[in-house]
Amino acid sequence: MKDKALKEFYHYNKSEKTYEVRIDLDQYRDVYSEWDYSPMINRDLDEDLIEFLLESSYEIGLTKKMKIIFFIPKSLEDQAKEVKSVEGMRHYFDYQIRRVRGQVFRKLKMSLVFLVIGLGFLLLAGLSRIYSQGDFFSISFSEGLYIGAWVALWEIFSIWFFQISDLRRKIRHFKRLSIIEIKYLSK
Repeated sequence: MKDKALKEFYHYNKSEKTYEVRIDLDQYRDVYSEWDYSPMINRDLDEDLIEFLLESSYEIGLTKKMKIIFFIPKSLEDQAKEVKSVEGMRHYFDYQIRRVRGQVFRKLKMSLVFLVIGLGFLLLAGLSRIYSQGDFFSISFSEGLYIGAWVALWEIFSIWFFQISDLRRKIRHFKRLSIIEIKYLSK
C-alpha cells in the first residue's frame, strides 16, 4: 500500500527501481539561499528545498533507491554550473552531517550534566530526609529535591531515547542525500 502511494506522489523509474524527486527550477540560483552570495560550491541550500528533500527521503525510506532531478530551462543549460552545483550540494550535506553530529555530542554532554544534577538532588533529598525534623518545611524541601532529581533523570531518558534518536535519523538521511544521484535535465 505504501509503495502505491509513493508512486502516486513521486515519479517511479521502473527500469532503475528508483523514486525520483523532481524539482522545476527557473534558474540555477533557485537551489540556494537567497541571502548567500558566496561561490556556488560553498553556498547554503534553500531551507525549503532542504526540508522538502529530507521529508522526501523520510517518506521514501532508506531501503528504497532515490534520485534527485532538477529541471532547468534549456536556454540556461550550463554543464559547468551543474557540476559545481552538485558538488556544492554534496559539501552542504556533509556540513549538515558534521553539524548534527555536533548536536548529538552536545546532547550527550548535557545528559551527563543532568545525571550529576539528578544524583546530587537524590543524595541531598536522602540526607535531608534523614536529618529532617519532621516539620512542613523540611518535608517540602526533601520532596522538592526528589522531584527535581526525577525531572533531571527523566531529561536524560528524553535526550537518549527521543532527541538523539531523531538526530541520528537525520544524520542517516543527510548521508543518503550526500551520495544520492543528482541530475540536471533541461525542460
